[in-house]
Amino acid sequence: MTADKRYVVLAVLALAVIGGLVFFVSTPVLYSLEQSAFSSRFHDNIEALTQQTWNSTTDVLPLEQDLIGYSGPVVLNIRIHDIDDARRDLELFSQSNLRLNSLIVTLDMNQSEIQELSQSSARQRELLQSLMNSSVSLNALQDLEIQYRDQNNQGGLVAVQLQGDALRKKIEGIYTQYQAETKIVTEISEKQGLDVSSQQESLKEFDAYVKDINAVPQEQVTVPIYTSAQLSFLSYPGTGMYGDSIACSGYFFTMFGYLSHGTPGKQVTVYLDNTPVSSVTTDALGSFALQVPIDRIPAGTHSLHAQSGLTRSDSRSLTVVPVDSVTNLTVSNATPGGDVSCTGSVIANHPVSFAPVELIWDGNHMMNTTTDANGGFNTTLRLPDGPHTVVARFSGEGYPIHPSESMPQVVDVSIQYLPAFPLLLIIMILLVAGIVTLSAGGAWYYLRQMSGRRGPGTPATPSPGLTEPAGSPEAALTDSVSSLGERPGEPAGADTVPESLFARYAHILQDGDLSAAARVVYLGLSERIAQDLHIQRHTALTPRELSQACTKKPYCGPFSSFVHVYERVRYGGCRSATVQTEFEAGMKNTATHLEGEDH
Repeated sequence: MTADKRYVVLAVLALAVIGGLVFFVSTPVLYSLEQSAFSSRFHDNIEALTQQTWNSTTDVLPLEQDLIGYSGPVVLNIRIHDIDDARRDLELFSQSNLRLNSLIVTLDMNQSEIQELSQSSARQRELLQSLMNSSVSLNALQDLEIQYRDQNNQGGLVAVQLQGDALRKKIEGIYTQYQAETKIVTEISEKQGLDVSSQQESLKEFDAYVKDINAVPQEQVTVPIYTSAQLSFLSYPGTGMYGDSIACSGYFFTMFGYLSHGTPGKQVTVYLDNTPVSSVTTDALGSFALQVPIDRIPAGTHSLHAQSGLTRSDSRSLTVVPVDSVTNLTVSNATPGGDVSCTGSVIANHPVSFAPVELIWDGNHMMNTTTDANGGFNTTLRLPDGPHTVVARFSGEGYPIHPSESMPQVVDVSIQYLPAFPLLLIIMILLVAGIVTLSAGGAWYYLRQMSGRRGPGTPATPSPGLTEPAGSPEAALTDSVSSLGERPGEPAGADTVPESLFARYAHILQDGDLSAAARVVYLGLSERIAQDLHIQRHTALTPRELSQACTKKPYCGPFSSFVHVYERVRYGGCRSATVQTEFEAGMKNTATHLEGEDH
């Protein structure tokens, strides 16, 4: 196919594409439900198209089914007071919700009902977490009530009963919110044909749990009529180790005779051994809840209590159990300067965060470092020459953790010392290096400028740019020398040369400047020699360099003698009659040999 035919085919295709675009732009509707008939249920029920999209994604439905299946077991375990299993199921619930959220982002379903289901399920999990915490606090109140009855502590019994009432109201509110979220999850799941029996079971168990806690008979406690603010406080569990968290809760209320009501918006601070560790504000019912982590708390028995202003709660006991730790250390090879990188970690039942670590080498040298949030550390030691033993040590001071020490790490340091040169010698070396560099640069520049020089026998092309200005002494002498032997009717003999050369020389000498006259004569002779030797840019050569370039010519000897006298006149400043006579003789001798028969 020729090029013309290919162009024609391309033009036809381009016109066809443009025509098709024009047609669809004028009528952008590809089809309409009123004028087109299709045997597809998606055109009658648009929601079926969304359902088809879900069903086409084989990963979504199994995740949904797993997610809605966790709620029932969680509520059941809370009702039967199996808190450990409830915590485990809530963790699985959370992980399943995270997987579904990741899939929603991957499939770009952010505006779909699947996302709404995921959000409602997440709120279900938060409500169940709150239910579990409230249930733990309610159980602890029941145990505390027995203790206060045995002690005949009427004030404590009133505080326990009031906090219990607040917790029951809180659980009823959680149940109401849980019903709303469960309804959303159930409706969306039924559209997909999923099994919602677990959701229904969770509502049933939740309702039964609310009835159970409200059915417990409350014995009335008689107290004297007075007005006071009181603060109840509970902590659970009573025993923990490093990395655990203690759940603290309570109720701030005001009593007036037999009437009492919770006080919202109160700032409550929890103290550990009379040291504040955390603060919280009471909610609308007057209750509060927070977590106290067991971090840098020494092992042993401690006291916890809450306080708001001058109102202080009873104290609760907390026993912190010490745990073992493991300290790891890895030492890199030493650098030529003696630096070694030390990396490691400190692990108890959890990574020990922001803990001091001692790096000890050779048993009597020490450096301190600190672990990061993940329990790791990384620092650099500078060691002297020779073998060394490095150990990392965690003292455990202030922590409920037993001390530990890493395995010894041996590293051999070989420092490469620089020769101890005196400062003056180093400066001199640098100075000499600078001079050599400058000299080399100057030589390179000179050779670059001399690149146009041609040796004897090398053909050269005359350069118009080297022509001397008309009317100058150099041009006059050149014309007189160049014209020798070219006058018509006269032989080119030696007798005519001295007369012409001397005439120009004598004319300049009349001003009394022997140096200028000698310069003009030298330029004339050097121009003639450069033409004979085919040397371009001869003015860049010194007189001696030019005389060395003509060693194989008959006029080299006279010209060398002439150069010797010329340098005495031009550069030496000699102006005596003897030197002038010697210069004129050398000029005459050189000019004669330049035009002689041997030339």
